[in-house]
Amino acid sequence: MRSSILIAFGLVVALSSVEAIFRPGYGGGYRPPSSYHGGHSEDCTTKKPVETTSTAAPTTPTTTTTVAPTTRAPQCPTGFTGFTRQPAADNDFTGLWCMKGVYQKDPIKVNDANALCKANGGELTMIGGMAEQAHFGNELRAKILEFGWPSGAVAVDGKRIPACVSKDSAVLDSEACGPTKAFVLTQKNTSPAFAWTIWADKEPSANNWTYDIEECIQFTWDPSGKEARNLKLNDIYCNMEKAPNDPENVAFWNFGAICGTLPV
Repeated sequence: MRSSILIAFGLVVALSSVEAIFRPGYGGGYRPPSSYHGGHSEDCTTKKPVETTSTAAPTTPTTTTTVAPTTRAPQCPTGFTGFTRQPAADNDFTGLWCMKGVYQKDPIKVNDANALCKANGGELTMIGGMAEQAHFGNELRAKILEFGWPSGAVAVDGKRIPACVSKDSAVLDSEACGPTKAFVLTQKNTSPAFAWTIWADKEPSANNWTYDIEECIQFTWDPSGKEARNLKLNDIYCNMEKAPNDPENVAFWNFGAICGTLPV
């Protein structure tokens, strides 16, 4: 019996040795997977995952630049020409005055001239310097010739003061009613200083006709040389289209008005 047990045990040992010889990875050149002995060893063919690091791009601080608002220089309305003036109390401290000649073929009353100016965006004004005198002298000349007349005038601002509205020659010839004192400007953006130096010869004359007296002013273009009126001022009737004492003389007809306004 004991011999049988020993023989059986020997067969088991022999069979185990044979299995060990043919088991994969133990002498056959093949390594068993890790699960074969608890899964703690790594397969040599398995690659470890590559760790990647994400680096955020550096941010650039945003700089906000505040641009100061620009102030637009005042400009004259369309159709008006700007003239620089010396700001002073007697022109309401006006540095830029916009002017425009409004012309028509038929003569107008000076009393209607301001309405004509308002319809064209301005108000009746006076010439305030040599540049303005030359500009509107050339413009008036061109318009008068275009209308087919040999001479003519336009209405400008200015009104005879009440103390000098008289038919008394002693009053009219007095110092108080002389060329620099007989009239005032009703529009306040022009100094009268220059205007009172460009009266035509022997003007203001203060002619009168029945009930009317020359209380308004016109700017004249008259190349004839008569009475030295070219590009000069002349006092004229406010309510008449033609001088009643010389109705055929177109030099006393007003073919429009000189208008002015402030820039915007």
